Amino acid sequence: MSSAHELSESDEDDALYKLSQKLKTGLKASPYISADLKKFIRSPQYRSKIYENNCALLRNLGTAYQNKDFQSINSLLIQACTSRQRIKLVEDPRTISGSLRSMQVAWRQPFFGDIHHALLRELDEKEESFSEEETTLKNYAKIVPIVQSSGMGKSKLLDQCSLFRLGIVFTLRLPGQTGFPPGDLEITELLRASAEDSRSQHTTVVAFLSSTIAQVNIQLAKYMNSHAGDTKGFIKEFHDLMQPLEYQETQTPAGEKQSLTPSAVIYTTRSLERVQLCSKIVEETKKLYATFCKDLAWMGILNSKLADFDQMETHHLFIRHLKKPLFKLLENLHAGEPAVQVPALLVFDEVSNLIVGTPASSPYLALRRVLRCLRSFPAWSFFLDTNSSLTNIAPSTSNDLSARVRERKFVRIIPFFSFPINVGMSQCLQEDMASQITKPLAQFATIQHMALLGRPLWRAYSTEACSTIREIVLKKVFNEQFDTANVNHIFALMSYRVCTQPCMSNKEVVGLCEQGVNSHLRVILEMDSDNGLLHTNTPSEPVVSEALAYLLNSGKGAMRVWSDSLHTLVNKLLSPGLIDKGRTGELAMRIHLIIARDRLLAQNISTDTYSFAVQFTLLSFLKILFTKPISDQILSAKARSSQKLAQRTGMSAQDVFQTAYLNFSHFISTESNLTQETMGELLHGLMFHQAALQMRFNGADWDLLIPIYIGDPQGPFNRDYLSAVLIQVKNRVTAKPWVVPEKNYTKLLPHVPILAIIVELGAEKSDFKQLQSKNDNIFLFKVVGNNHETYGILHEHTLELTMNQLLGVKDSRGTDLQKSVSAQVEVFKYSHRWVDCYVGLSGATGARVVEGATSVEEAPILLEGQQLQRPRIRSKRKGIKDDQAQRAKVKKRKINERE
Repeated sequence: MSSAHELSESDEDDALYKLSQKLKTGLKASPYISADLKKFIRSPQYRSKIYENNCALLRNLGTAYQNKDFQSINSLLIQACTSRQRIKLVEDPRTISGSLRSMQVAWRQPFFGDIHHALLRELDEKEESFSEEETTLKNYAKIVPIVQSSGMGKSKLLDQCSLFRLGIVFTLRLPGQTGFPPGDLEITELLRASAEDSRSQHTTVVAFLSSTIAQVNIQLAKYMNSHAGDTKGFIKEFHDLMQPLEYQETQTPAGEKQSLTPSAVIYTTRSLERVQLCSKIVEETKKLYATFCKDLAWMGILNSKLADFDQMETHHLFIRHLKKPLFKLLENLHAGEPAVQVPALLVFDEVSNLIVGTPASSPYLALRRVLRCLRSFPAWSFFLDTNSSLTNIAPSTSNDLSARVRERKFVRIIPFFSFPINVGMSQCLQEDMASQITKPLAQFATIQHMALLGRPLWRAYSTEACSTIREIVLKKVFNEQFDTANVNHIFALMSYRVCTQPCMSNKEVVGLCEQGVNSHLRVILEMDSDNGLLHTNTPSEPVVSEALAYLLNSGKGAMRVWSDSLHTLVNKLLSPGLIDKGRTGELAMRIHLIIARDRLLAQNISTDTYSFAVQFTLLSFLKILFTKPISDQILSAKARSSQKLAQRTGMSAQDVFQTAYLNFSHFISTESNLTQETMGELLHGLMFHQAALQMRFNGADWDLLIPIYIGDPQGPFNRDYLSAVLIQVKNRVTAKPWVVPEKNYTKLLPHVPILAIIVELGAEKSDFKQLQSKNDNIFLFKVVGNNHETYGILHEHTLELTMNQLLGVKDSRGTDLQKSVSAQVEVFKYSHRWVDCYVGLSGATGARVVEGATSVEEAPILLEGQQLQRPRIRSKRKGIKDDQAQRAKVKKRKINERE
């Protein structure tokens, strides 16, 4: 027996040693670990303090490393260091490094839209349903996770809600973390310090909430004494007292400006009232903690490994210190606003910082359990985090921390994720649509215009220098130094530039999309929290596309960066079936077009101006895209009708498109057909967003559309001068393109010249031909091949080899989640009218997902005041019939044309 015992101990020591060495290697190379901590890892103290004498700490480090929880790793390592005061946490690369003043100004800006009213109305409706005993018993707790990617305004939304309901908000940042609003470090430290055991955690949380309610009651009593017992104005006064102050630079006695770290600067902006409140809460929590610990009955509830934590709510100390004060607070608030169902909100921002080690043994779980004991009160809690993993904040039912939720004895509140986008543009259009519609094309490249489109975060930094904004954007997109071999980086890059979409039939894609939301600005469109399913997309954001174009083209080896990025796309995303390539090579052509415009604008690259957002001429673009022989033939060609060319004196393409300008920097997609009624709005909107369009799959005459403006870019914008480059893409060895009837051109753009190109990427031999047209406004060409003899950009580096490899990847469309999505994020996808994409935004009052759906297809987003067009998913049999009907129609048309 002894030998077996010794063997098991030896095996355990060996496992711990291997874990220690693995951590040592991984942490030394991690960008998330500060230089001081890396120095500690290299020192002999690491072995003596962690491996030899603290097995529990080593296991916690291993768990945190496996979960990529670098915040906990930093904290655990600091605890092990001897000279703790000299160790600094590395600044979280997921936080903003821009100007504090810009964030303060943006924080004080009026909130646009009514999404906050929608959220509060939904809370009131849920509270009414909770009044039924059966519903109350069925739900786990009144906790609403707020989930969405960074910069969408999660903290601002809850701050706005706090103007109408009493908002008790705590921002649980760690030391060294930047970000806005400033963190309540003493509260974070108080709650994290209880991570030793379950009894300490639960007791601390109860004491903390009791002290918080007690202090708010004291402030409410003071207000009522000075306002004759009225409580109506207390909510706004409390909100204003808790708001951050404007940062004031301090000076040393010598008259020099005091130098502070970014996190320290932000920390100093907390108001005096907020600092005093937090300090008092910490002080009272420690006293109350001691009171609870002396009660044997209380400790007995928490002592058993099979403890029923619901018993906490029946304990006399819990009732006296938490339940009764909370009831008194809510009663007083309700007296001031009788019609309000939910008078108070508890908000925990950056809540993932309460996860120390594993979520199942952290203060985070204790907070959930204690809040569950308050489910009978009309007070709701919100959990939100800047970059927390969705598996922590909003896991699937099968992965929830509560066994009773996993066993479906209780259900959770569905996460809230519906945030408006393009808010700035919607506001400007509502205030003065005429000036926006006539805004010159040249102004579309200014930061004042670009910041209006996309998430609200960019508008906050619109006064910063160009280089600063680019730095902020790239840190938000990648969170670390860009790596062409990193799958998540390339997925984010290609999604923003060439509109790549995940293939949702592949199970691995769920993790890819979740990581995209957590760390790479991907936006949640639909969510089935019961099964852990997500439907996501990247919004059209000109600021992001410009910064990414600068990143790809600013160095000497720009084409090498492009080539390496495409290599990762092909081998790690397309080949495994993670990315949906499309049917006929549209993705390859989109990449061709984006690289060509990047190479053109890189000729005048600048660090001080947005050089990758400016407009450029169609003629110069064609010269970069194609080789000289082909571009010369295109530019010199004249509109070719059925008449003999000798009898005509038409203008050449170079003459017609002499003043034609493009400004696209990325692609977006649409599920709607083109119509003449909305064509002007669509083309104008695309130029607003600096976007080109990927057409509806298997439902359009053309595959790609690039808007062009044939007019003065400095003069007032005129929609009558809008036209388009229309591209049909084929990927076949034998060049047999579908010739679009000319009436389809003139039906959409009857009075402007059109450039139409049919590209055949599958043929090996390069070829060019001008096709016949009966309309002098249509310049129609066929370009064959996918090599350096056809496309000028393929001369550089190994792009030709990579692009041919991309075209050889088999299609892997699979069955996508049903595309019932937010019209604000996927701009122009389901409607080409501005009223739906911009002005209608203020009417979007939140999203509700059908609870209990087995997939996102069964859980459509419902936006109040809007009807989203849901694309039909054809059955296989109906698809065959449609294809047969289409072929018969084409055959009949060809017979009529020959006759």
